[in-house]
Amino acid sequence: MLNFLDKYQFIRGQTAFGVEVIYNSKDSYTLIALVLSTNKEGVQVTRKFTDISLEELSKINTKKAPLYFAVGGKGIVHKKVKTNEHLSEQDLLNQVLPNATLKDFYLQQAVISPYESWVSIVRKDLLNSLVAKIQSLHLFGVQVYLGPFTLENAIQLINKSVITTTTYELLIADDQITQIDSLGTVAGGEEYNLEGEMVNSHELIAFSAALSHFIPLTKMHPIVCEEVTHFRQEYLHKNKYTVVGFGLLAFFFVLTISNMMIANSYESANNELQYQLNSTQ
Repeated sequence: MLNFLDKYQFIRGQTAFGVEVIYNSKDSYTLIALVLSTNKEGVQVTRKFTDISLEELSKINTKKAPLYFAVGGKGIVHKKVKTNEHLSEQDLLNQVLPNATLKDFYLQQAVISPYESWVSIVRKDLLNSLVAKIQSLHLFGVQVYLGPFTLENAIQLINKSVITTTTYELLIADDQITQIDSLGTVAGGEEYNLEGEMVNSHELIAFSAALSHFIPLTKMHPIVCEEVTHFRQEYLHKNKYTVVGFGLLAFFFVLTISNMMIANSYESANNELQYQLNSTQ
């Protein structure tokens, strides 16, 4: 209902969290988060968090802003594969992990050209445990990405041939990621100037994940997870009903005031006519 409103920023919201999840093992991960908000000058980083927990995020996010997750580290695999319009998701998965089945994996595709893409995969049981935790804490995790491919919009702003993120060294050509090298350890220290906003290398993926709230990714086909889709729809529906509710309230308030003014006008005119009639008599 009212889906045509989803494209408007006042429905999507003026604030978003970007969260990078780095898996150290199956049951252990590190979180890096930041908050982007819009103002008269554009999009600005308002808060940063390093090595924070989901429980702490749920307490900080009192206004229920949407969260965009970028998941990396152990258990997430990226591979550049050949593609065409006839290949199914199972065909893409087979190029990354032969004999694997889609029922066991989530798959994401980041398009390089009509004939080549990055395909990222993660086991469903690994990601489902994270999604279940997000759900239990009532966090509005509206999108989950895999790897560094949320950098699609930031790459053009950085304009460098080599970009270092939390755990990756990326080779860039023609505003595309052409090679991904794992650093093995968490990197930090290098800063990038993104239209006047200074972002450290270990914050870059979280920044670009939050940026996708304001500038949607066009080359990315993110994973499809029913729970995450539900979070996104719930968030949008909540905002739409809030806006529509206040809109109707304002409409009826104006209508009531207008009716009162018209009634007063008619009453004044009636009193004037009554006075004239009495004077004539």
